[in-house]
Amino acid sequence: QGNFAASTATGSLQVNYPAPTLTQVNPTSGNLNTTLNVTLTGSGFFSGVTTVSFGADIAVNSVTVNSQNQITANITIPSTATVGAHNVSATNPAPGGGTATLTGAFTVNNPATTTTVGSAPNPSTYGQSVMFTATVTSVSGTPTGSVTFYQSATCSGTVLASSVSLNSSGQASFSTAALAAGSPTITACYSPTGIYLASNGSVTQQVNQATPSIAWATPADIIYGTPLSSTQLNATSSVPGAFA
Repeated sequence: QGNFAASTATGSLQVNYPAPTLTQVNPTSGNLNTTLNVTLTGSGFFSGVTTVSFGADIAVNSVTVNSQNQITANITIPSTATVGAHNVSATNPAPGGGTATLTGAFTVNNPATTTTVGSAPNPSTYGQSVMFTATVTSVSGTPTGSVTFYQSATCSGTVLASSVSLNSSGQASFSTAALAAGSPTITACYSPTGIYLASNGSVTQQVNQATPSIAWATPADIIYGTPLSSTQLNATSSVPGAFA
């Protein structure tokens, strides 16, 4: 209008990704040989853009951006991962972008185990064979290694069976008929191989006294006044001991 004609101009506007921030991860630890979800809290997260890392030895299976302030990462911690603290980072790519890192924010642990002990039969009778079975479990798979059984409330004392290997179900068994009458405590002590932590468990076995049976054949005849001998005193018992 007036002295000027209309005109236009063109140009480009570059939109950069912001640098993310990280303030928290939850949970802060996980066991070897485990897959789990970890929530990352911060800012500047974008779906399909922001990537997450827990270190080279932990696999990030998926990243779900719940909001610009929260990410859920599904991770797998292999049995070969380094035990201890790991850095956690979130990255936005160029243009702009950047990486935010929480140093030592996630800890990899050796998995704990639980050892339980069962016996059969319980109660038993003196001289009767009893089977003891230890079962070792973990939330991070089936433990490997061996179990030593003690007649004790701790992992010391009289060894009943040493280094009995766990089977594919995490169980180890042994049997004995040598327990004295009473209520002995039998403890199974797990010695791990590989990634698992040691543990132990106990059972109280009730061993009742046995009722002996005596067999005495009709003794041979003797003449009055003749001393008794082994021919007449030949009774036998079902349990060890002496006749009086």
